[in-house]
Order: sequence, then structure tokens, then C-alpha cells
Amino acid sequence: MKKTTIELPDELERRSATREWTPLGDVVFTGEGLTQEAATLSWAEIREIANDR
Repeated sequence: MKKTTIELPDELERRSATREWTPLGDVVFTGEGLTQEAATLSWAEIREIANDR
């Protein structure tokens, strides 16, 4: 039988490696909103289509 050793950092090391989040500013969308086809889809279906692009 083979053994695998995984070393995990302690809590202090993980926190020091975490970057601070800074908002980028306002996001503005232009257009007419969802198409008629997209308006009938669920958010899960819209995400799936967006991720396929």
C-alpha cells in the first residue's frame, strides 16, 4: 500500500497569504436587457450558455 502525505499550512500562514479585495468601481451595462429567448431561461441555463463561450 502506498501512502500520501499532504502538508497544510497553519491558520496564520493562510491568512497572511490572502490578498485584500478592492472593488474596481461601478460597472455599467448598456442595451435593452435580456433577449426574448433569454428571458424564458433559468439563471442556471444562462450561466451554462455564458460559460460555453
